[in-house]
Amino acid sequence: MLPYIEVFGHKVSMYVIMCLSGIGLAILSGSSRSRITGVPREDVFHSYLLGVIGLLVGGKIMYIASLFPLILKNMRNIIKNPEMLLVFGTGGFVFYGGIIGGIAVVIIYCKKYKINTLAMLDTIAPSIPLAHAFGRLGCLSAGCCYGCEYHGPFSLFFPEGGAAPHGIGLFPSQPAEAAVNFVLFIVLTLIGRQKRKDGILLGIYVILYAVARFILEFFRGDAGRGIFFGLSFSQWLSILIIPVGFYLIVRPHLVKNRDKIDIKP
Repeated sequence: MLPYIEVFGHKVSMYVIMCLSGIGLAILSGSSRSRITGVPREDVFHSYLLGVIGLLVGGKIMYIASLFPLILKNMRNIIKNPEMLLVFGTGGFVFYGGIIGGIAVVIIYCKKYKINTLAMLDTIAPSIPLAHAFGRLGCLSAGCCYGCEYHGPFSLFFPEGGAAPHGIGLFPSQPAEAAVNFVLFIVLTLIGRQKRKDGILLGIYVILYAVARFILEFFRGDAGRGIFFGLSFSQWLSILIIPVGFYLIVRPHLVKNRDKIDIKP
């Protein structure tokens, strides 16, 4: 774990460095794909910048929502000490909330400036796991989003004072998810080398990541994110968004068949 590095005598968060690196590379990747999807490069750039804002807001809102059962459980103490809400609000982010928030802002931007929304989302889809991979490496440096107790190969040991338990072996959940996201980036980039029907690339990403995240959640150790009927908050979200991915993939065929129907008065 390396939470900070010193730059000219000042401590700089490695988490912030990794996240900014991921966002920068994602913008470069998405901008290079604009020629394939036909979306203006400047609009891709603007969508990324606005999408980051939506990501931060959506991720924070979803994080608080995931802690709702814990908030209800401690409601009496919160009423007596309202400052406890700051503890819940200053925690982490939920990636799914960030994605929803980021996509929502991009959709609003596209609607306002009459840009093909699905083409824009397909343009940036491969770069989402790229930025996410760097974000997970940032989690590794900070010690958050840690894995369950694990004493097999590649187990991680974190020092005292961080978010992760110290002195015990933990499953390498952060590097594992980073690796999955790097693979997704490569797969989506290869599939997206030529123009596909609008929405298909985003649908493939949604399905593949949701399945991977559902599995990886079993190896997470930070159960404070909420558990419902034996599944984590993120696992329930994975289940809910998989049908969305399938719809995005079959949507072009549904639209094509609908256009073939001859409706007579």
